[in-house]
Amino acid sequence: MGFKKIFFGMVFLFDFRIQSIDILPDFIGFIFIFLGLSELCHIHQKFNMAKTLSLILIFISIPDVYDLTITNPLVFLFSLGYTILFLFFIYYLFTGIRDIAIEIGNMILANRANITWVLALAYSLSFYLVIFIPFLIFIYFIFGIAVFVLELTTIHLAGSTII
Repeated sequence: MGFKKIFFGMVFLFDFRIQSIDILPDFIGFIFIFLGLSELCHIHQKFNMAKTLSLILIFISIPDVYDLTITNPLVFLFSLGYTILFLFFIYYLFTGIRDIAIEIGNMILANRANITWVLALAYSLSFYLVIFIPFLIFIYFIFGIAVFVLELTTIHLAGSTII
């Protein structure tokens, strides 16, 4: 049941905005993720770390309900801090899945979780490249959708394999 809550929470992390308002607020997603990880944190220490980070991200993601454009250094630093925390969260979530998959001998899930983590890292870091090279935005958008789908399907696979 924990992975289902994480899956549902991850759906809320998709940025769907109408007139700069996030229709699927990230903080609600992080609440579901926190609840899911609360059910799984006894399985692996990395899930406990991801749970702690998801709790912090609940509060840090509240301002993101309204689109904060990066126009001043303070907003840029806030965005950078959020990205770093989110990357640690993703790292602990997917490497936790990978480690458990290795323990149960499911190398397909282990490899998939590892690839998911690496691509999520590449996607997050590529945002800062797009700031300086705006014509890459379309590639960034397509890459983001692919990574998002990979994250969701990996979590779904973990839920049907691990628990």
